[in-house]
Amino acid sequence: MRTPIRRIPAAPAALSVLAALALAARVPGAPAQEDEDRYVAIHCGRLITGAGEEKEKVTLLVKNGKVERIGEKLTLPHPCEVIDAGGLTVMPGHLHLHSRLSLLDYPRAGMRADLKVIDEFLPAPGAFDAALQAGFTTLQLVAPGTTGIPGRCLVVRTADVGGGHAVDDDGAVKVNLLNPAQDRKLLADALVNAKKEIEKVEKARADFEAKKKAAEEAKKKEEEAKKQQPAPGGPPGQPPPPPPQPTPPPKADDPPKPPEPQPKPEEKPAEKPAEKKEEQFQPPPIAPPLQPFVDLIQKKPGSFAYVRLGGASSYLHFLEATRDFEIAHVLHPEVTPARGRPQAFSGVSGSDLDRVAGSFGERKELVVLAPYLSYLQGSVDYVNVPKAMAAAGARVALTPANDGAEELHAWRYNVAELVKGGMRRADALAAITKNAAEAAGVGDRLGTLEPGKDANLVLLTGDPFDVQTVVERVVIEGVVVWTRAKKTRS
Repeated sequence: MRTPIRRIPAAPAALSVLAALALAARVPGAPAQEDEDRYVAIHCGRLITGAGEEKEKVTLLVKNGKVERIGEKLTLPHPCEVIDAGGLTVMPGHLHLHSRLSLLDYPRAGMRADLKVIDEFLPAPGAFDAALQAGFTTLQLVAPGTTGIPGRCLVVRTADVGGGHAVDDDGAVKVNLLNPAQDRKLLADALVNAKKEIEKVEKARADFEAKKKAAEEAKKKEEEAKKQQPAPGGPPGQPPPPPPQPTPPPKADDPPKPPEPQPKPEEKPAEKPAEKKEEQFQPPPIAPPLQPFVDLIQKKPGSFAYVRLGGASSYLHFLEATRDFEIAHVLHPEVTPARGRPQAFSGVSGSDLDRVAGSFGERKELVVLAPYLSYLQGSVDYVNVPKAMAAAGARVALTPANDGAEELHAWRYNVAELVKGGMRRADALAAITKNAAEAAGVGDRLGTLEPGKDANLVLLTGDPFDVQTVVERVVIEGVVVWTRAKKTRS
């Protein structure tokens, strides 16, 4: 599977108004220095790290937006902002892996892997409010359209805390295989043509090296020929006479020699011609739409494909299209929710992904799924596809199916339905934390609460899979960016 991609370093997080006031209040009359470290301590009732641990009554210390350490009894630095979450559950902020929030909705088809979502990203004020209220700190904004290869993804924070929204503006290349009949050939051709681009560059490099070597050999022969030239007036083939011996120093009784004539002031020794710089290899340009696939084939760190699939047949088409190539990828199959009363038996839509769960598991695929129970294809019986995938050995990540406010607020409850339907709690927690961050290519800084990672947190009133649990606060890089309004009695 893929390695973490290149990341844009986050700028130091800016303080919220309340945090700034708290800092100023710590030392009366002395405002905080711009270059001093910023500490925030969060006293947690329960801490879900996302790395397989759940801790009770611990403190999480944040330094300059990063997790510094976690412990039961920590000695806090001074100054340090303190957040009392003793009655709350603290866990990594939620990630939405297939979003178009803040972007215009329009179709795009064909081979456009050179286009980037960052170039159309102009978020309006309040664009991410619904996501923040549901506990989402990170979104993967995908390129538009459900066919073809429409472009590169963008990973953003849902609040700007001083370093801008963008976390990774050169994310995964989105590949659609929802309709394999028309999309499979596009993917296969992209890989084949990218390989030709690589071969073109390699041939140009080989030609350059051969030309360089030939020039060096010719120069060497020329120098050898000069050494074999006869001295002036000497027979052919005879080497030049040896250089003159230095004149011995004069004896004490020898008369002094007259001074040697000096060159006139206006006369200057001839300057040596400037040495010619060694020519450097200039690779031929690569077609921009093919560059992401060149990176995939060459295993450039952080490059991966985010592949949208239909059912089981789409996965088989993906394997066929990539059989001659080993590329880093994340798979996102469609999952049809089993909601409402089923139609007649012949008209029931269902999922056949359980049939390829074993293949996903054998290959240790990282698979993104909507948190739904589905009908078995051609049946009115339920199937828990995420459970089947995780049980088979695949790494499952869960994400909302769309950007609707209702869907965002209900998605943890939908995950709870999967757990109720037999999915292991540990697998479900990994699916909404660690695996979700890896699926967006940001597992090196998000998804788990460990030293050195971004302090992106959601503070919940109870267990994440309890239907009565709500979001109390959202923290991004140590800054409280959203707090639930308290209802007051009139």
